Amino acid sequence: MQTPQIYLPGQAVPELEGTSAGIMRGDDGTRYVLVVPNDPATDTDVSEWGCYGKSINGASSRWDGLLNTQELVASDSDLDVLELISKLNAGNESAPFYLPSQRELALCWATVPHLFQTDDWYWSSTQYSAHSAWFQSFLNGLQVINYKSYAGRVRAVRRLIIQ
Repeated sequence: MQTPQIYLPGQAVPELEGTSAGIMRGDDGTRYVLVVPNDPATDTDVSEWGCYGKSINGASSRWDGLLNTQELVASDSDLDVLELISKLNAGNESAPFYLPSQRELALCWATVPHLFQTDDWYWSSTQYSAHSAWFQSFLNGLQVINYKSYAGRVRAVRRLIIQ
């Protein structure tokens, strides 16, 4: 059996055209390299997280941004943050782009903050309640819950499964 490539934080991940933020462990025990894409189109302003006052079932995992994003898409809600994901994933199912979870954004801040706008806040895919979701500062690493109606940025990520 061939040993999978392990990418250290900051190391290029050529097969996904991005940079490794490090290794994450999913709720189900799966290990994967969290990849921040090089494409500037994966980092953008959004007007709001969306769905203020509506709780979206299944979009509350603090660890699994892919699961959260899949639940957001399945909810058929008109979310600004999903417009970016839809465009990026057109014709790409093998390693889909998704919105990182609260913990995935924390890893990005700890290992590759230079790949984010340091003077801005980024939305995670982790919903906190019907009115709020988790927000990550790349200036000081602070994570807070914020109203879904607030403006922020989003950065799509991908994953490379290693186990």
